[in-house]
Formats: sequence, structure tokens, C-alpha cells
Amino acid sequence: MSRNRYASISHFGSNNSLVNNPLTYCMTESVDNYMSHGTAAENFGPYSQQCQLLLAEYGAANPDQWKPGGYMDQYYNLHRGTFYPYVSVVGSCCGPNPVGCEGLTTGQGALANSAMRRYCKFPGCKEIKEPFDPNVANSPYVTYYEAGDCSGTCSPCVPVCSVNAQGLDNDELMNKCLQDPKSCMLTLQNIYNTMKRNGTLSSLNGTKLGKFYAMNQQMFEKKKPCITPGVWTGVKKY
Repeated sequence: MSRNRYASISHFGSNNSLVNNPLTYCMTESVDNYMSHGTAAENFGPYSQQCQLLLAEYGAANPDQWKPGGYMDQYYNLHRGTFYPYVSVVGSCCGPNPVGCEGLTTGQGALANSAMRRYCKFPGCKEIKEPFDPNVANSPYVTYYEAGDCSGTCSPCVPVCSVNAQGLDNDELMNKCLQDPKSCMLTLQNIYNTMKRNGTLSSLNGTKLGKFYAMNQQMFEKKKPCITPGVWTGVKKY
């Protein structure tokens, strides 16, 4: 007989069951995780596609979780290795698109994905939703994006990113990005490009992000921050 994956069948699909909370799958690979979820822990651990897509949505929708001690801040600090590549929330017809510079840790990948999900839209891309765990009745759906037309090309899904200056300084996810701009650089560059093109970049004057752009204007004008040699020794953090 196969091992029961849940603590009690009476809690199956229950919103009140901690065991069925998908966040409990994603923080660590531990004995406690296996005791709670059984063999499911092998498929939905912190480095799995499902967990990384879930955390992108959770981190985007709950920016206060990036405060010190919040769930996302803990995940970011705990997963400092680069052995497991992070999963991108956007892709092309030929595979995933990067959402951050190369060499990010898994925790930094969660930050990059969350920033792209919170500040970007995906016009012309195909939205794909699937249950986090199809074996749980009330499992949340996770979402990723692919190019809308894959007829013979490697067309990418191109995000379009922007922000509203009002309340931005109190956005803990953006504050985390400004503390670790390398992780969020592709989203930060996209915001800069989009708002400059739309004539709204000046609305950020006086905000932390606006000051960050002003301090690093030359880098953003070159539009190649991830591949500029030595750029991270000279970038000015707000």
C-alpha cells in the first residue's frame, strides 16, 4: 500500500489544513517536509518549477513578505546556491527567457521572478495556468507565459514593465530590488525603457527608484547592464 500523502484524510482539500498549504512545500527539503507531504515533497521542493512559479506569484502579490523575517525574505536568504537554476516565469518558443542577470542564486531568482510578475504585463504572450498540485482538490494555480506565436521561430515573450510613483517607496519588493539590483536588473531596465519611451520617467523623481536611476543613468542608457564587464563593482545602490 502506498504511503498516505496527507496527515489526515479529513483535511484533504481543506483551506484550514497546514499540510495542504503549498508554501509548506517550498521553503526547505527536510525530514519534516517528507513527514508532512510524503512522496509529494520530492516533486514540489524549493527548487521545483511548481514552487518557483508559486513563489513568483506569492512574492509579487505580497510585497510585505520581502521585509526582514517575511516568508520571501527567508527563502531569499536560505537559498544562496547556484547549483539549481531558477525557473523563469516567461519563455520563448525555444525555452525560458532570463528574468535576471546570469549567476543568480535560487533565492535571487525568486526575487527576479517576483519583480517581473509585479511590475510587468505580457501583451501578445500566451498565459498558461496549471494546478500547483493536481492531487489536492483546492490547489492554487500557478502561471507562466510563453510566446503567443511559435510558428517556426524562437519568438520571445516580451514583458512591458512600469510602476506608479505613488506609494512606491513603501513597496518592500521594490526596496529589496534596490538592495540587490543585479537580481531585478532586467525588470529595472525594462521599467526605465518603457517609462522613458512613454514620457513618464520624470514621475519617479524624488522616489528611491528615481534616485537609483539618476545615480546609474549611464548604465541604463547603454541598455546592457548584465553584460557590461565589472558593472557590479561600480553600480550605485540607493
